[in-house]
Amino acid sequence: MVSDRRSLRVAARLVTLGTLLLVLALGGGLLAGCATEDQQFVHDIEDELREPDAETPRTIVERARDYLELSHVSVAPHVVRAMAGVTGVVLLLVGWKAYRLVVALPGLLVGALLGARLGASGGAIVALLGLVAGAGIGAVLALVAHDVIVFGGGAYLGATLALGLTDWNPTLIIILGGLIGGTLAIVAFYAFLLAVTATIGALLLGGALGASPAVIAVLAAGGIIVQYNVARALGERPILRRRLRPPEEPPADG
Repeated sequence: MVSDRRSLRVAARLVTLGTLLLVLALGGGLLAGCATEDQQFVHDIEDELREPDAETPRTIVERARDYLELSHVSVAPHVVRAMAGVTGVVLLLVGWKAYRLVVALPGLLVGALLGARLGASGGAIVALLGLVAGAGIGAVLALVAHDVIVFGGGAYLGATLALGLTDWNPTLIIILGGLIGGTLAIVAFYAFLLAVTATIGALLLGGALGASPAVIAVLAAGGIIVQYNVARALGERPILRRRLRPPEEPPADG
């Protein structure tokens, strides 16, 4: 039983690592063709700086914005629905385990894209280094931004509630209420991560399929049950507390 659990854990880690490597490999392959465009961008900036005029700063800013925002690239709605559906399924099945990865993935992709594009004009090696560095920085920033958003939402609610209950020293009440509310929001979010991820997964999958609220509620409930049992099968402590078992009585001497 113990060896089976260890095998499952090793398999889960290999899948996670393989997914990250695949994303980086595909990103590098797709961005390899951007080198010509990146070099042209650098040459355009150099030309603007050789003969500057009153419009040079505005021109550089506009070209940099178009370059970084990739305004010529569009994403089809069915691609967005497919991504939302796949993400929803992952969160429904193993949300408690993969949630941090799901949060970090958008930052990883955006960071890899910007890092590779900024480094492509320096050659393939520089582009690869930019891709890896950008992916790491983007993933970390996404995780930090997520926790900041959760804390900020709790802080806002806490400060609003505290200010509504008393008007004694409003500045101090807002600060204390915000700190307490933000801290409780972080603690509650991760304490009930199993239910939170199941709900988010149900909303994403239901939205992608155009499901009704009743179906989304059923998906969320099913996700909680599935995640709880998968967590126990992996030998990990589920987010929901287990019922304490009564201590076993020692066998009587016979």
